[in-house]
Amino acid sequence: MLRYILNMLITLLSAVSAVIASIYLSRFAVKYLNTSDLEIWFLMVASIPFINLLDLGASVICPRQIALARVASIKNKLNVVIKTYLVSVVVILFLFFVFVSIGLTVSSHYFWRDSSLYWVLIFFIAASLFRVLGNAIQSIVFSLDMNIYDKLIKLFASIIVAGFASGFLNSGMGLYSIPFAWCIATFFTSVVSMFLIKKITPNLWGTSKYDYKFFLEVKGPILQYLCTAIPGLLVFNLTPYMIAYSLASEYTIQFSLVQQVVNAVLIASSISTIVLTPKLSKLFIDNKKQMKKLVFFNVELVGSVSLLAFLFLYLNIDYIISLWINKEIHIDKIFLIIYFLGVFLEVQQTSLTSICMTTGYYGYSKITIKSAILVICTMLPFISWVGLPGAALSIVISQLLTCHPHNFKVAIERFELGYLLYIKSFFRLIILGGGII
Repeated sequence: MLRYILNMLITLLSAVSAVIASIYLSRFAVKYLNTSDLEIWFLMVASIPFINLLDLGASVICPRQIALARVASIKNKLNVVIKTYLVSVVVILFLFFVFVSIGLTVSSHYFWRDSSLYWVLIFFIAASLFRVLGNAIQSIVFSLDMNIYDKLIKLFASIIVAGFASGFLNSGMGLYSIPFAWCIATFFTSVVSMFLIKKITPNLWGTSKYDYKFFLEVKGPILQYLCTAIPGLLVFNLTPYMIAYSLASEYTIQFSLVQQVVNAVLIASSISTIVLTPKLSKLFIDNKKQMKKLVFFNVELVGSVSLLAFLFLYLNIDYIISLWINKEIHIDKIFLIIYFLGVFLEVQQTSLTSICMTTGYYGYSKITIKSAILVICTMLPFISWVGLPGAALSIVISQLLTCHPHNFKVAIERFELGYLLYIKSFFRLIILGGGII
């Protein structure tokens, strides 16, 4: 029990530290970068989740494959799986770097002539891919049941990135600051992770061989993971690019600052789901009646926490940002209302999605693809129509027409919650929010 509580606390601390590090870095970025460089900074940060997909679904695929290898009767099976996975990731990252480098070289020759930006992007891509490799190595530590070590490594990595990047910004390194900091942190995490892996697989590189059949076994789960993850990222992480394309740089900066504050709310509202998920997964088999009550309790708790947080942010966002970056930036209140509504709907349905996936349901790829297509098709017209609030309006419409009703329907039917309970919960949240306002 003590180990479980310690595990949860370190997991939470690791997640919180990543958000705090991002917020801390933004303060230095706003202080030391001009408006155009600051826009590029935030756009580079927004691209990270897409680049991270090159780890072949490490957090999803590795735990199961390594667990199967550890109980297999085949000699050196674990070593073969780990070596094959790491070599495959290295090959994919190298090919991706070559492809992107050629693309940037050709585009810079024909479409833009800023050589300084070219080298910034090349180094950013190289550092990002090195970081992905580090994440892939670290995912093996997690998959080998060393979760506490995994989260401690992530915690120290966040501290290293924040410390070095802020120092580099202060010394005038500009847009090179965060890629350099990633390289330093990734070197640290990779060395420590490989040391931990070698303790369990001492002959990892000596006796094992690369096994191409590994991909024949996992290509299905990898494709399913990508088909769900990519559209999901497009809904929110593509937004700053569309804003940058349609509006002045200051609006991209405004959205990115708001998004970082929202990330803190997402972590706070997800705590109950993280804590309850193992118990809910067990109750789905043992006691569905009790699970039904606990799932509904979690929905109301997540909804209440996120609602109160968004109301607080709406009333104090300008003060929070000025205190945070020591600079006055006024955020459009209409945009805030619409965007907070979109994220509120997202938080509600993803809390149920996470629980459903732990019980063995994974059928979210089609609805997520529909949601992404709807956002891509509507966001640019809406932005040209009403400006920054149009980006948020596109997200809300996408949520209301696709993921929110569909994913709630799946959970209601899977856990036998009943639609009346959902309606009651929805109106209670409206009354709570209205009373506070």
